[in-house]
Amino acid sequence: MRKIKILPPLEKIFEKVVDPRNDSGKRHSLLALLKLTVSAMLSGAITGQAIAEWGRSRSRDELKQLGFKRGISPCAMTLLILFKRMDSVAFENALRDYFSPILSNEEVIAVDGKTLRGSRDGVIPAVHLLSALGQKTCEAARSVCPSGYAVIQRSTWMYESRVVFNEYFVSHKTNEIKVIVPLLDELKINGKVITADALHTQKGFCEYVVDHGGDYLLTVKDNQKGLREDISDCFVGDFPPQESKLPRS
Repeated sequence: MRKIKILPPLEKIFEKVVDPRNDSGKRHSLLALLKLTVSAMLSGAITGQAIAEWGRSRSRDELKQLGFKRGISPCAMTLLILFKRMDSVAFENALRDYFSPILSNEEVIAVDGKTLRGSRDGVIPAVHLLSALGQKTCEAARSVCPSGYAVIQRSTWMYESRVVFNEYFVSHKTNEIKVIVPLLDELKINGKVITADALHTQKGFCEYVVDHGGDYLLTVKDNQKGLREDISDCFVGDFPPQESKLPRS
C-alpha cells in the first residue's frame, strides 16, 4: 500500500511570500488575505470581486479564524491591488515546494496544455498554459498481464494526486515544444513516466527524458507516417490481435 504524505498546513507556504505593500495603511495581514483568497477559490470564486463577495458572506468568527482580527472582510479593490503587486513567480515556486513531497510518490507525470477560457481580450491573445500533473497507472491495468506485457488503453489511466506540480505560460509567439523542457527541468523526473500528446513526439524530447532517468509514453499520429509504420511492424507477430487474452472493455 502506498504511504500517504501528510503535508503541513497550507498557510506555511504563505510565510515565504513577500508582502509587496507599504507598511503604512495596512488594514489586513498578508497571511489573512491569502488564506481568504485560497478558501474562496476552493469554493468556486475565480475573480477578485467574487472572492470579496465570498468573504463578505462569512461570519465574523469565520473571518477571525482566517486571520482578520476585527472580523471584517476586505473589499475587491484591496485584493486586486495585492494581486497586481505580488510576485506571482515566487508564489508559484512556494506552491511547488509545498507539494514536492507528493511528487516523490508519483509514478506518472502528465504534461498537457490548455487555453484558459475567457482569457482573450480583444487583440490580446488568450492565455495558454502548459502543466505537469501527477498521475498513476491504474492497478487493474497491471494485473491484466502478470508476464509484464500489457496493452494500456486510455481508460486505464486515473488521477492520483491531481496536483499540478509545475506550470508554464506559453507565449503566442512560440509553442509548447519550446516550453516543455524548462517545465520539467524544475521537477525531478528520474524514475517517472512522462506522458504527453503527439505534439511532443520529438526525438529531442525523448532523449531529454531518457537522459534524466525517466521514461515516456507518447502518441504517434498519421503525420509521422514512417514512425507509425515502424511501431505497427514491431507488434505484428509478437502481439497478434486474434491471440489476445485481454478481457474486452
